[in-house]
Amino acid sequence: MRILWWCVASVGASLFLIKRFVCVVHVQGISMEPTFVHGDRVVVLSHWPQRWLQRGQIVVFAREPEVTGLPDGITVADLQFGQELVIKRLIGLPDDTVVQPCTSPDGTRSTTFQSYDATTNLATWHIPAHHGFVKGDGTSSFDSVQWGPIPLDSIQGVVIAKLPYRRTPMTTDLMSDTEIDELR
Repeated sequence: MRILWWCVASVGASLFLIKRFVCVVHVQGISMEPTFVHGDRVVVLSHWPQRWLQRGQIVVFAREPEVTGLPDGITVADLQFGQELVIKRLIGLPDDTVVQPCTSPDGTRSTTFQSYDATTNLATWHIPAHHGFVKGDGTSSFDSVQWGPIPLDSIQGVVIAKLPYRRTPMTTDLMSDTEIDELR
């Protein structure tokens, strides 16, 4: 009886910890290709201490959505959007110097850098305390090159695994027309 109680308590504690510290995030977009593609599911360990963050880790962080073309007198805060979660690779930590090409996927040039070399199109960022520099793995990524360093406090967790791909009717955008017709 005592063994059964310990088993039940262990399973209960494990489920509590998993629910509290682990979540599944669906990847949207192409900015992390080829590492992750649109529709991938990743396991994220939340409550990751900042002092454990390392260059090269893939992180999920919150940031305010970008909204353009608002009428005069209307702000993003008025729209009551929540923060969006973004997945990128952490390539710079506090006190690092990061050198990257500074052209955006849309062809515009970033203005968040500290110095810029026009002959090489390379920009330099000096990462301040309590900030990090994130970059998408894909060639078409909006990231710290455009936004500048992000606050480390905005990091919600670290990706620890990629789940096997599972096709469901919810992801019909990844299916052929024939496969979609077969679902109907």
